Amino acid sequence: MGFIMLVTAIVPVLTMRQRVPSSVRRDLLDYGAFKDIPYLLFNIGVFFGFMGIFVVFFYVTLYAVEVCKTDTNLAFYLLPIISGASVFGRLIPNFIADTTGPLNIEILFAFITALLAFSWIAIQSTSGLIVFCVFYGFFSGPFVSIAGPAIISLTPNLRILGTRMGMTFTFIGIGVLIGTPVAGAFLRSNRGWLGLQVWSGSVLAVSGVFILAARITKVGFGLRAKA
Repeated sequence: MGFIMLVTAIVPVLTMRQRVPSSVRRDLLDYGAFKDIPYLLFNIGVFFGFMGIFVVFFYVTLYAVEVCKTDTNLAFYLLPIISGASVFGRLIPNFIADTTGPLNIEILFAFITALLAFSWIAIQSTSGLIVFCVFYGFFSGPFVSIAGPAIISLTPNLRILGTRMGMTFTFIGIGVLIGTPVAGAFLRSNRGWLGLQVWSGSVLAVSGVFILAARITKVGFGLRAKA
């Protein structure tokens, strides 16, 4: 997979050219962002969130076979079930975000996804795991898809939006890179599946707290404030 991505990424990097030269110089880093408290807190939040959100995606099939004694043919379809439900989760809440604001949606679904990750601990049957996959797919979807619009809402000057997008997705990429291997380390330790599940739920909950803090520092405590 890594080499496929490497080859297919090299082709556009070597062949694509900018159609219209830009008159604006784009910096690799926006140093002012490190003084922008809401944006900084949001980045910490998504870093933790993406450490935990894909743990279920990576390990649910193995959990089904080892713990729920699910037939391997059925266990294979659990990930497509999560991904299918995620399609609706990535679409419907995005329309609501136009009214409520993307940060508010990100906070809500961070905490719901954390709650679902903790509820995974109690699931011991195939039927329960299928229902869990549907719910987890739907409620984890908005957390992923709303991150981009949330960056826009936290960027006062859209001329630096590209730079800030790159900075935030660097945080996200690092979180994705280290989150699931840490979960695997918990699984291999004497904490087993419980350690893995608690890890996933805990970092998602921490993510919700930081994104909530970003929202408060941006618009205050008002429940009706759009953020």
